Amino acid sequence: QWSGSQKVAVDRIRVVTNPVRQGKYAARYEVRSGDCSIRNPATGQCYGDRAEVQAGISNSGGSEGQDRTYQWSTMFDQSFPYSNSWSVVSQWHCNCDGPPPVSFNAQSGDKLQLQINRYNSPSSALGPAFPWSMQIKRGEWIDIKLRVKWSGSDSTGTIQLWINGQPQTFSNGTTTYR
Repeated sequence: QWSGSQKVAVDRIRVVTNPVRQGKYAARYEVRSGDCSIRNPATGQCYGDRAEVQAGISNSGGSEGQDRTYQWSTMFDQSFPYSNSWSVVSQWHCNCDGPPPVSFNAQSGDKLQLQINRYNSPSSALGPAFPWSMQIKRGEWIDIKLRVKWSGSDSTGTIQLWINGQPQTFSNGTTTYR
């Protein structure tokens, strides 16, 4: 179901039978320090340690005016590190240079946060907004449901979020973020 993956070794993305949230199987993504799967060929600079799968734009939505719902469960292992950095957990990219318009990040090893990056043109990001976050509880499943109306217009584009079936309130005091 995925168009590609990025990992440094075959054991970094695996299908496992334990732990599982539902059914018989789950995917386990593991990143170890130094797992640089993408390097700049000219400089050798690492673009980040990663283990990820990706879907093309036709699979993930993201076109102007599309209303899409994404739903998954995730668990942070007991060994997930506490650190002063951040890790991208899920992201949706655009056809532009710069950070993803929508992503979930593990921030400082303690918080799961939603990051929104608005653009004023295809390669000109306006800077990040962090309208929602929660404490990470290692070893517990988190059910995430994200509804996105994709748009380049602030008055049209919206995001709604449910965690463990409960609608979430954003930093603007509403359950719909524009």
